[in-house]
Amino acid sequence: MKQIDFSRSVADLVNEYPEIKDIMVDLGFKDITKPIALKVMGKMMTIPKGAEVKGIDLDEIVAKFEENGFFIIGYSKTEKLESYINDSNETSNKTQEKTAENTLDEKSNNTTEKTPEMRQQLLQNMIERLSQGEDLEEVRKDFVKDFSNVSVHEIANAEQNLIRNGMPVAKVQSLCDIHSALFHGKTEAEIWREEEEKAKKLAEKEKQEKEQKEKEKQEIFEREQKIDEARMQMAHIDGSNASDFKVSAEDAAKIRENVPIRILQLENQEIETRIMAIEEIYNNLEKSIGEEKNGEVNEDEINSLVAKLRDLKTIAKHYSKKEELFFPNLSRHGYPGPSDVMWGVDDEIKGDISFLVKFLTAENVKTYMKNLKRVINRVKEMIYKEENILFPLAVETFTEEEWFAAYRDYDEMGYAFITEIPRWDKGLRWIEDISKKEGMTSIDQGKIKMPTGEITVKQLRNMLEIIPIDLTFIDENEILRFFTNKEKVFSRPLSALGKKVYECHPPRIIPVVEALIEDFKNKCNDKMEIWMDRPGNPVKITYHAVYDEDGKYIGTLEMVQSFKDVVSHLESSNSKMPSGNKPF
Repeated sequence: MKQIDFSRSVADLVNEYPEIKDIMVDLGFKDITKPIALKVMGKMMTIPKGAEVKGIDLDEIVAKFEENGFFIIGYSKTEKLESYINDSNETSNKTQEKTAENTLDEKSNNTTEKTPEMRQQLLQNMIERLSQGEDLEEVRKDFVKDFSNVSVHEIANAEQNLIRNGMPVAKVQSLCDIHSALFHGKTEAEIWREEEEKAKKLAEKEKQEKEQKEKEKQEIFEREQKIDEARMQMAHIDGSNASDFKVSAEDAAKIRENVPIRILQLENQEIETRIMAIEEIYNNLEKSIGEEKNGEVNEDEINSLVAKLRDLKTIAKHYSKKEELFFPNLSRHGYPGPSDVMWGVDDEIKGDISFLVKFLTAENVKTYMKNLKRVINRVKEMIYKEENILFPLAVETFTEEEWFAAYRDYDEMGYAFITEIPRWDKGLRWIEDISKKEGMTSIDQGKIKMPTGEITVKQLRNMLEIIPIDLTFIDENEILRFFTNKEKVFSRPLSALGKKVYECHPPRIIPVVEALIEDFKNKCNDKMEIWMDRPGNPVKITYHAVYDEDGKYIGTLEMVQSFKDVVSHLESSNSKMPSGNKPF
């Protein structure tokens, strides 16, 4: 009979007995089939702890394993479930010492007594509280109390379920500001080290209780199972395996060696330096507007603050790389929810920074102190989420070619605050090879005949490159097929070609794009114009439906035109213009 120890991690057990995966799926542990879940959470999760999270009776699990020929150790039907969910940072024994009334009250507020469905309802209630204007810190406190022992993956799945069940992404985004509170002050390496210490303590406890457990196991065999003496012979278990987290160390090494991620980490270091400088001014302002100084504010300090916030707007280049190069890949690999939420928060951060740059003055600083604190906190939160959630997830899921394609587009997207860009020779060789292949398949000398003449492909390509309008064509299947980007009003990653156009837009914009294309297909409309009022550089965006000679919809053409030169020309001509006819 095969022997398994329920105090070992799920990942270790599956590695030793691969058939365990199918047994777990039958019991309701569907996430075990996801490689990333097994690799990351499987190293931390034991079967008893998983049973508690899923709300599955542990006796039922034991029976299923015994039915499949396994002999279980590390479990007794006479023991309570809490003894297998040992956590060195908790004092579960206190609960047993309370009166029955206090125990009932304790259970009503204890996360480990709640099912995933109950915790999802708690998340929904917290979102509603935030929507109704309740103080963020009050909700955050409740969140930490109710979710301190819940895995990141369960929280992410719960958020994804809320979105899937119809809750707007914008509402779910509000949770982003509170669920990172569970990990403050800890790096991923520190979390793993804590888990290793817990495992070592557990192994030591098992060693001390070995004789008692052996006796209990013998009694269980004699009472409930008729097995031969050979099956009752037990090997001594070395609990050191429970603290073996080599996979995590390898993942950390992968992140260090990954040049595209290294570039983003360097940008994060610069972002952190800038946000700390802004936070220092914020702290000084808090003191200045207090009673001690009668609310006097140093105007030079406000000017310095606004200048630093204006500089921080470059953070958009950092966010655009992960949004347009990372998020589409994550969605294709089955991780759309966290990406959708993070993109929305990025937009809010950029909007908050722009708002403060535009409106913050010495006269109204008291009014906008809360806005400033919000920016500081959210930027720091985003750095943490990228370093501890997004980057490890990307390392686990992206293919090598996806990393090459992302690296190729980095120059197009631009860099935030760094000038010395790490070189990736392997990526550069891929870019060179792919460029050669594309050149070999070129039909530059081929001619295109049109009603008003003919032109070679080479001539057409070079003409398009000098037209001061950026063109993007989406075919009838919403696939991005072609773009020019001379003016570079918006970044255009090559990796977006051949993909659905919706992957190029944040979640809040997708319904607008879908409605526009649907109108074009149904001929409810054939054109839409949008003006972006950028100071000194107004931008006109025009969307045109494209139909063939039979009137069939074959795609949409986007034209982006900068009027920077026009504004400059007209402003220089103002002195020559009649009064009252000033442009713009």
